[in-house]
Amino acid sequence: MTESLLKVSNLAITFPHENQKITVVNGVSFALPQGEVLGLVGESGCGKSLTALSLLRLVPSPGKISNGQILWQGKELLQLPLPEIYRLRGKEISIIFQNPLTSFNPVQTVGKQLSEALELHSSYSPPEVRDLVLTQMQQVGLPQPLRQYQSYPHELSGGMRQRALIAMALIGQPQLLIADEPTTALDVTIQAQILDLLQLMQKKQRMGVLLITHNLGIVARIADQVAVMYAGKIVETAPVQELFQNPLHPYTQGLLGAIPRLDRQEILYTIPGTVPDPAHLPRGCAFAPRCPERFKVCLEQIPELSPNSPQHQVACWLKT
Repeated sequence: MTESLLKVSNLAITFPHENQKITVVNGVSFALPQGEVLGLVGESGCGKSLTALSLLRLVPSPGKISNGQILWQGKELLQLPLPEIYRLRGKEISIIFQNPLTSFNPVQTVGKQLSEALELHSSYSPPEVRDLVLTQMQQVGLPQPLRQYQSYPHELSGGMRQRALIAMALIGQPQLLIADEPTTALDVTIQAQILDLLQLMQKKQRMGVLLITHNLGIVARIADQVAVMYAGKIVETAPVQELFQNPLHPYTQGLLGAIPRLDRQEILYTIPGTVPDPAHLPRGCAFAPRCPERFKVCLEQIPELSPNSPQHQVACWLKT
């Protein structure tokens, strides 16, 4: 396997709550090689976005990274002084946030904001910056780049704002792109266009991509590896084809069963219940209250993520 661009080990994120500390991300570990796409999958509230924000030291206050190691090309990000983190953001590691409208400053033009993203990490002259920004806008498929350059964010459609956001994330030619639910607010046709664009740019720039999503259909389309997250922990990891052909964790099986398919007529499967409150996790496996296959040990002890095969790990007592 290619040497990892990014390696996260035993990451934990805590928040204060009623005179105690609540661990909302607990013992998360994964690696992302150069040029590969890792899909981090799970329901809303399972800790995916917080995990992504931790990579850029952007965990919102009063949250805190309380444990773990984040290695970026061998450098420990949690030990770097903030000025070095600022230099890293947007140049080596970029992020596409969930909502493209709130990701832009509403009182500045799109062109000015993309230009600032480039100026921060380069020594180009203003005319060079303008030309490079227009070229990048054209590469991400924005029609009439000069017109969009001069427009304000609210004047662009949702799909065009998302393309502009991708252009801003890629303008510094990062080695890692974090894409947090990049198609959530878009209709199906625009979703497909954005995913095609991300794939094209990822292969062109040979970036590593951490794709945060609840949509396994998106993962099947563009990911190389998958990590399934539940209640702050990773419960299964595997190459994408292996995960779809042989899902081991009941939660993963439930997510796959809930995907609409044209080749079957039965009613869609739904996972009963909801993701537990981090402040009131069950004693044993966090998924046990919702699991149709639970037995006694599931209610009493937390399973560890362990290999089922050389490339497939699962945290489930059924598989031990």
